[in-house]
Amino acid sequence: MVHIGPGPTPDRNEQEHERFSSTLRQSLEFHQFVLLDMACENAPDVLKQASRYELFNASFHWLIIDNHYNSVEEEGTTGENGLFTCPWTMITNSTENGETAKPIQSFTNGTEPDGAMDSDWTASSNGSEATASGHTFDLLATMNVSINAEITVASPTDPSYRGFTLYDLWNPGFISGGKLKIEPLGCYSPAKGLQIPKRESTVVRRRNMDGLRLKIMTVVTQKPHQPFELYLTTPQNTHLDSVHRYNYGLMGMLKEFYNFTFVNRRTKSWGYLRNGKFDGMIGALSRREVDLGGSPMFFRQERHRVVSYTTRTFVERI
Repeated sequence: MVHIGPGPTPDRNEQEHERFSSTLRQSLEFHQFVLLDMACENAPDVLKQASRYELFNASFHWLIIDNHYNSVEEEGTTGENGLFTCPWTMITNSTENGETAKPIQSFTNGTEPDGAMDSDWTASSNGSEATASGHTFDLLATMNVSINAEITVASPTDPSYRGFTLYDLWNPGFISGGKLKIEPLGCYSPAKGLQIPKRESTVVRRRNMDGLRLKIMTVVTQKPHQPFELYLTTPQNTHLDSVHRYNYGLMGMLKEFYNFTFVNRRTKSWGYLRNGKFDGMIGALSRREVDLGGSPMFFRQERHRVVSYTTRTFVERI
């Protein structure tokens, strides 16, 4: 568990300040931080614009202060090394004007209880459960949040906004029909400071995409005389479309690792500019007709403007 108290002791001030300053300088080179208070009248409009311009990604770290507060059933327990353990069980969801807000559950394992609505979720961690309250989570469920999003929602635990329960939000693929995921992150109180339990890395925690259907386009130069996927996976006439078959095999491994499924598309062209527009696989990706390119391609500046490359998978020239 990472535990940050109300403040360092005097003899550690200088060391802590330098460490924090160094970390912040490095982060600011690549990331931007956004603090949004949902009590502000125009806060929902800010979220809608961020969704429109795809700002819920790894480059923007969002800290969203929810305008609902949760009455906590218990003060928490003492964990290992005497450190405070965040209480995850919430019993009352209230708003600033005293109204009762609808409790929201988020099921990170992809299952839903009987009678659950589409807007319901469950947040769980190591067998513990958390419930988050209303409007902010409902709103973000309708927005283009990415799988690598850095969104933390701080839900106040009292009307004075002195204590908070923190939630980590992401979506395996909003455009492809993915559902918003809510995971408990930690908590903060003036007496105990910020507490974030030790957990797995982001990549490990977000590897389950719940069987999301992703459209993948693969380039083939020969006309398959059999079902397309069978053509790509059968070791016959391997001199034909060899690099595409190789890359499709790699994509199959990723499919199993991240738990998503393929909807196959094929084309004859990698993607070249024709009268100012791309054809083939690059064209389909740029128009968002497909989600993934199933064939390797050369890095070209004009392509880089319209698609995002992954890592190198095949070396053809040295």
